[in-house]
Amino acid sequence: MRGPPREEATMSPLDSLRTMMYRAGLDYTGPLVADGRLHRVKVEGDKSPDSWYVLHAGPPAAGAFGCWKRGFKEVWCERNGSLSQAERDEVRRDWQDAERDRLRVEKERRDKARKTAGWLFKRANPVRAHAYLSAKGVKAFGGMREYRGALVLPLRDINGELHSVQFIAADGLKKFLSGGRIAGCFFGLADKPDGPLVLCEGYATGASIHEATDRATVCAMHCGNLMAVARALRQKFPSREIVVAADNDAWKDGNPGLSKAREAALAIGAKLAVPQFTYVTSRPTDFNSPLE
Repeated sequence: MRGPPREEATMSPLDSLRTMMYRAGLDYTGPLVADGRLHRVKVEGDKSPDSWYVLHAGPPAAGAFGCWKRGFKEVWCERNGSLSQAERDEVRRDWQDAERDRLRVEKERRDKARKTAGWLFKRANPVRAHAYLSAKGVKAFGGMREYRGALVLPLRDINGELHSVQFIAADGLKKFLSGGRIAGCFFGLADKPDGPLVLCEGYATGASIHEATDRATVCAMHCGNLMAVARALRQKFPSREIVVAADNDAWKDGNPGLSKAREAALAIGAKLAVPQFTYVTSRPTDFNSPLE
């Protein structure tokens, strides 16, 4: 990764926007166009153009940027603290235009991904055996399929609508369908109307928990999605016992697996389960680790 953009006292609007994007974690070195239109871009570390920006030339110059993959957006304006009321109104209109464009493009991406997910899932085959499942010591649950050597896990919302899929290769490499909705969607391992419901991150963790407890288990696929799935589950099951099974990411800064799981559990009044390990030479993190 390159170093942070150089800051100058009289930075151009293009350089200012690029700097703001970099500070937000979007390292983009390509061209920026101040035409008031939404542009999709591929930032460093990504394989697809999952980030975007809009820049109005002004004056005053104003814009917005964000990332569908990372799930955030920010707005920016030069001279933000010294604008006249007329300039503030103009900037507000620019931001509103940018938001309309973002929502339009996001809907187009999600509609396309939803159709692609349905197409893929219909053509995928039942799972008989797979190297990833063998390596993790788990079985295939929840109607997963296989397509061209990769496991295909359908990601549905709380109402059962298919929005995207997660692919898992034989070597464990995971990838989501580009453009598909992830927030609030999950993979369910068992449809049990009664008893405790367990929420966790990845499939191997969920399969290990379900096989050991026979409880209904849903996988949010990553810790950043735990809160959205937890809220959706609580809204549908207001009185059901829910257990959030954390990944204990003790080897990562801030232990994101545990912190996000704790936040989700507190938000919906759920119980929190945290794996504890006696032997840590292999850096275990989740409820599947003892099976690997």
